[in-house]
Amino acid sequence: MNAPLPLAIATGALAVEEFRWPAPPYFEFVREQDRFDWANCLLTFRDGTKASGHLRSFVPNEAVLQFRPDGTGEALRVEFSELSKLQLRRAIELRREVACASAGESEMLCAAENQLFRIDLESGEIFQGVTRGYVSALCGLFLYLPQESGSIVRCFVPAHAATICSVDAPIGQILINQKAVSPEAVGAALSLQATMRTQMFDQFLAQNTPSPGTPGNIRPEGGAQRRRMLSACDTQRMRWTAENRNDNAVMEKLRTLTQLRVVADTAAADESGIASIKGYTGAAGAAPAPRNRRGRGKLQAAEAPPRNEIAVQELVSRLAAESGDRDVAEQQAAKSDSALVMLVNRIILDAVEQKASDIHIEANPGSKTTRVRFRKDGVLVNYLDLPSQFRNALVSRIKIMSQLDITERRKPQDGKIDFSRFGPAQVELRIATIPTTSGLEDVVMRVLAASGPVPLDELGLETEGLNSIKRLISKPHGLFLVCGPTGSGKTTTLHSLLAFLNTSERKIWTAEDPIEITQPGLRQVQVHAKIGWTFAAAMRSFMRADPDVIMVGEMRDTETAKIGIEASLTGHLVLSTLHTNSAAESIVRLLDLGMDSFSFADALLGVLAQRLAKRLCPECKSEYAPTPAELEQLLLEYCSDTPVDARRQMQKWTERYGGQGPLTLFRAQGCEYCDHTGYRGRIGLHELLVTDQATKRLIQSRAPVAEIKAAATIAGLRTLRQDGIEKVLQGLTDVRQVNAVCN
Repeated sequence: MNAPLPLAIATGALAVEEFRWPAPPYFEFVREQDRFDWANCLLTFRDGTKASGHLRSFVPNEAVLQFRPDGTGEALRVEFSELSKLQLRRAIELRREVACASAGESEMLCAAENQLFRIDLESGEIFQGVTRGYVSALCGLFLYLPQESGSIVRCFVPAHAATICSVDAPIGQILINQKAVSPEAVGAALSLQATMRTQMFDQFLAQNTPSPGTPGNIRPEGGAQRRRMLSACDTQRMRWTAENRNDNAVMEKLRTLTQLRVVADTAAADESGIASIKGYTGAAGAAPAPRNRRGRGKLQAAEAPPRNEIAVQELVSRLAAESGDRDVAEQQAAKSDSALVMLVNRIILDAVEQKASDIHIEANPGSKTTRVRFRKDGVLVNYLDLPSQFRNALVSRIKIMSQLDITERRKPQDGKIDFSRFGPAQVELRIATIPTTSGLEDVVMRVLAASGPVPLDELGLETEGLNSIKRLISKPHGLFLVCGPTGSGKTTTLHSLLAFLNTSERKIWTAEDPIEITQPGLRQVQVHAKIGWTFAAAMRSFMRADPDVIMVGEMRDTETAKIGIEASLTGHLVLSTLHTNSAAESIVRLLDLGMDSFSFADALLGVLAQRLAKRLCPECKSEYAPTPAELEQLLLEYCSDTPVDARRQMQKWTERYGGQGPLTLFRAQGCEYCDHTGYRGRIGLHELLVTDQATKRLIQSRAPVAEIKAAATIAGLRTLRQDGIEKVLQGLTDVRQVNAVCN
């Protein structure tokens, strides 16, 4: 069957066999002159945005395609994980297969020409219509949309993009409607299918193992009737469920018994409805304990994914046994069942379970071990030391998962991993590879676990500051900024503000990179710089979409900042972030980007600077009475460079935190609950600058940071350090942690 559109595929410098678009069952494409040029297509991304252009290559095995947007000359690499659907715009003619057209009805079955379909996409969109047959593959679903002229338009929906998919009636009903088989034959086939599902796996193999030279267990005699009977079953391929998809021993047993290629799918089964693989193989052992119900490889519960039974040290030992003293072959990085692949998955799952924000893989020269560390609560902790022979293969595996060039080791690369394609956790990772000494590479993976917003009242803001923020963001227009270094919780705070504003009376648009937190009611957009869909471009589109509130992930350039200020002056509330150290520095940073000082002063409502400090473990923190010298030092740090009177401040502390006795503080101890560190979780330290008339005048005159900060302090600004010391007196953290994030 020859498609009229051969797509020449190239990955790097290696040419790969061309992909020919599959035709629907029992049909073939009317052969036209093959076109080797760029095919006109329309891509729809997961966030709902669309891009028109031309398709050059389509690589299902790697889940990637090459695409050139209209108006540009450069081809882009687009992963299937970024798409919700792809449509080839050129209509094409279909005809019956030669074999189907020449055979009688009694010997060859033909599928119904038109079938209704409905696909619930992950983005929330419902894609439905009529298709002339369909082809289901591991990479996704191929549809054929009929046109008025009698031709069809080809469409592809990636497997990860569809949450629910239904196409017309079951195949058995279609065959009955076509009078191809009798209802009795369909009933017999369904009975056979039910028997097969409850049969022990060893028994099934014994009864259905094909003899040499015979396809399947279909006897030569009565072949057509047998094919009809098996076709009436509602399954397209046989599937078994394993408790642990990474259990190499079980997978090998399946391969040996079936003599077939066994692929571990990402879907997980409900164990109340499907027996475990142990039952089918007759393995001894008690029934497994119930787990969270999961579907399509994504956790439906908010709990962490269950731990894999294979511990990381066991995987390291298995990998060492496979390789001996030699370097691990990088070919193992591409094998879905190798110990190396399971080890990388185990590292990521442990990082998610331990709530790590980053995974650092550090390769050392010579025979020195490769160190793996997790960043937990802002601090790096050792996780694993790997022998030196694993380093190259480990990095190559991560590159394969993130669609990076495994042959390039001289320059840094950036990518991302949708881990739901490889394991049971619904998590995305941002990847950065950096070349180091001796031709080695380090890898840093930022863990982006999807979550919901934190209520605004639970951010740790003091009462006066919380009320001020609610008052500011309740205004119909203006600009409110959240600033701080990377990893200080700016995105979490923005979504807490949006959750407060998210009512049925407001239309809220967000432009984010990436979308880490989702909320019903928000119109959230993932920016895509490769196709020109930047923060600035998204904001220009939002302005034409009747918004009340606009949130842009970061004002990182002049164009985005100018559009944000213009939007805030034309009746919209704009929220955004900046990578600056203090509230006053944020104002000067935007002025340095070339903003008009008068427009900026009119637009700005306020700036919230923040940090995250380690929280004392509530289970083991110990109370103690500070010495007079400690209290004096604490008071000195609180009042330094501010107009606060030290004596009056000490009196306030005594009344607020001392009660009827002296002040008390808390120190870290360490217990099993906090991994013997004395700290568990983090708490926010905040500095809120509200723009009054004095501050606006300083902005208009482009005053330096020190003058703006002094004016804001006189107006009541509480600095990050002051807020941290207040939380020390409340017993939430200690002075050492405050100094660590505020110095």
